[in-house]
Amino acid sequence: MRDELYASGAKFIVSTWDENKYRKNEYIDTVWKGCHKRNQEHFYHVGAKEKNRSFMMEALLMNYDPLTVGKEKKLNMNN
Repeated sequence: MRDELYASGAKFIVSTWDENKYRKNEYIDTVWKGCHKRNQEHFYHVGAKEKNRSFMMEALLMNYDPLTVGKEKKLNMNN
């Protein structure tokens, strides 16, 4: 999936889990290592046992810097 997304030439965002108190998603540092990452913490209220309901860190992975989106157009309009 990563290779196809990069080959498309389009901007993309992929949502996946990053980590919780039990484990870490190693693919983020290997397969997706060239991406910009933003995190969002979620709490899961559903689970067979209450002790299994906990926080999960979501990772939003993208092939562009989200802080520069929109600034490119402003720069081009001034030229």
